[in-house]
Amino acid sequence: MYQKKVIHLILTAIISLSPVLILCHSDQEGKMPVTTSSPEALKLYTKGINLFDNLRNQDAQEYFKQALDKDPDFALAHLNYGMTSNDLKIFFTSLNKALSLLEKISEGERLMILGIQAGANGLLMKQREYNQQLVENYPQDERAHYLLGNYYFFQQDFNIAIGEYRRATEINSKYPPAYNMLGYAHRQLENFDEAEQAFKNYIKIIPDNPNPYDSYAELLMKKGEFEKSIETYKKALKTDPHFYPSHIGIATDLNFLNRHQEARTILQAFLQQAHTQNERRVALNAMMISYLDESDYPRALGITDTLLAMSIQNADTGNIAGDFETKGNILQELGLLDDAQLNFQRSQEIIQQSNLSAEFKANIETFALYHSARINIDRNKLPEAKSKTEELGRQAETKKNRFQIWLYHELLGLIAMKEKNYDEALGEFRRANLQDPYNLYRMSTAYQAKGDVTQAIKFCERVVNHHTLNSLGYSFVRHRAQALLDQMKK
Repeated sequence: MYQKKVIHLILTAIISLSPVLILCHSDQEGKMPVTTSSPEALKLYTKGINLFDNLRNQDAQEYFKQALDKDPDFALAHLNYGMTSNDLKIFFTSLNKALSLLEKISEGERLMILGIQAGANGLLMKQREYNQQLVENYPQDERAHYLLGNYYFFQQDFNIAIGEYRRATEINSKYPPAYNMLGYAHRQLENFDEAEQAFKNYIKIIPDNPNPYDSYAELLMKKGEFEKSIETYKKALKTDPHFYPSHIGIATDLNFLNRHQEARTILQAFLQQAHTQNERRVALNAMMISYLDESDYPRALGITDTLLAMSIQNADTGNIAGDFETKGNILQELGLLDDAQLNFQRSQEIIQQSNLSAEFKANIETFALYHSARINIDRNKLPEAKSKTEELGRQAETKKNRFQIWLYHELLGLIAMKEKNYDEALGEFRRANLQDPYNLYRMSTAYQAKGDVTQAIKFCERVVNHHTLNSLGYSFVRHRAQALLDQMKK
């Protein structure tokens, strides 16, 4: 369901300093100022944000930490330290520290921090409002346009996102992350020529960085050019042999070539050299996806148990909850509904018993309705499923949360499928998340059920050719879609 790339909802400015100033302003009109009492802290922060822009999270976090050592009240350094963490508790602790400093910083920084808070709590309309204010207040700040573009990218308003990324490149023609996300936005629209040009521009600007090659390799994967994709991932690894996204990318290409054992050999080698707990989690998760893509569910479940044990040992609330949810999803695919339900419930309980914010907990409760409704649908308990679905829809509409609205329509589509109302099901699925290959597969089965084989084949082919990077949901349906496609074409 999600992109590999972490979309960095970060805003800062590269600015000139006077050592005697507390509020450090840009020397260019229309740029957002950054507040710190330390010139040394700002220099460290700038190095960190440049690394973070290009997925060098571990290195970036160290620079943010050093910046905080120089200036403990550096709000954006606190925020971005949390953003580079894989630990939900650290993220919210850092966010809360940044929020406590709102009265001491510039209006632009305040808007950016409040936007991140709104997004974390699922208040997406409020997040858009803050991001738009940011661009209005700082129209010549490339990062402001990049941030707003990222918001629209996540909402799948790709054409609007492209406009913001282009504006960022017009302001600063050598601003790397805007070219990266411009490429991804075109890729989502299957504008492959435009995507390729954006990624080539990205490579040209920072040729010694692994991420531009990694992004271009993912485009080649999407196009089904798996061997070329692998060679391009290897170019990324020549610049940094430890750049873990490229190891994951190569493994995914090998999965798509049905060379699963070879994929896991590469992942095992990376696991042995992993520097951090997060890198070990990434490698294990990719191995789990590889087993699922090969339909080896027992070994995949074994890895979820390993991941869960790691999370519990580290008292990592977010990953504990996430691991229970992942296990629940796999068990539901196997039809083990009682076990799946227990894991979903445990996931929710972990969050509700935590010290995380009430707003975040409320957002998780809304997502919990989705899992509960799906279990009821699979059990043919449609009145209970409809009740939970309507409650999810009410909450999603109140918050104007598009992700949850998509889930609401997905559930309505699944209910209509159970009731054999295939036209109604198709109408609902069209209003769900159509970047999710599982929903495309559901549409294919709905067309097949109503006797429209031409459309069923069309949507099945879209699933088979989706080539989603390291995706749990895609691993569930890729081979299923291929088998259905082969059957229909006979």
